[in-house]
Parts: sequence; structure tokens; C-alpha cells
Amino acid sequence: MTNKFAKEIKSEGNVLALRWLKGDRKEKWSMEQEFANLLRDEAHHRITKGEKFIELNAYKETFDYIPNYMVESIWEVELPSHTYAPANPYETRDLEKARLALSGEKDLDPPDDMQIADEIDFIISGDHERTLDVLVEQMRLKND
Repeated sequence: MTNKFAKEIKSEGNVLALRWLKGDRKEKWSMEQEFANLLRDEAHHRITKGEKFIELNAYKETFDYIPNYMVESIWEVELPSHTYAPANPYETRDLEKARLALSGEKDLDPPDDMQIADEIDFIISGDHERTLDVLVEQMRLKND
């Protein structure tokens, strides 16, 4: 890192520290979000040089923090258009009640969600989209 960048980073760090010290909760939360966005851009290789580079490094040199990187994915799942799922059996010792249930004159309980899930023959064809979210936790000024 050149001497010029080091001076700019230190200067920006002083601005951030002052902003943090004078800021209320809302301002500090806003700074955490700004920093998280910079860390996400860094993860995507979107920061090389320039203003964002200086701001990112100023945050890193001015604050202690714990980054939390979360990669979420959306998967493509192919489901059949129609499937059958057995329900819990209806049990009775009474022949007439059994006949009513068999003929459809008595309502039966539908299968529960887990029984249905066990019966569905589906195909997971791979992740379709991935996104990165970054949270900054326990952010505080260094030497604070």
C-alpha cells in the first residue's frame, strides 16, 4: 500500500471514529450496515482501489468487529404433478363404521405433512442461485 493510501485511510479512519463517538444507536447501526456492504463487495472482488478501498480499510483499521458471512442458496426442486400419500388407517371394531368409512360416508383424516413428504418422489437438480449476506457484529472502536 502506498504512503498516499495509508494517509487517506488514516484520515478516513479519524472521520469514522468521530462519527462513531458522536453517533447515536441509529448512526452506529448505519455504520455497521455500511461496513457490512463494503465487506460484501470485497467478498465479490468489487473493491480494488479508490474510494471504496480507502473506506473499507479505514473501517478495518479503526474498528474491532466480528464478520458473519452467510451464503444462501435457492435450489431447483422438480415435483410430480400428482402423487398419492397414505393416511393413518381408520380403525374400528364396528363393522358398520368400517363400511361407512369404506363407502366414503364417513370422513377420514387426511395424511399429515410428514406422511405426504415421505411419499413425494422429487428431484433436486442443483442450486440455482447463491447470495451472500454479511453482518457485522460486536463492532467497536479499537482501544475502546
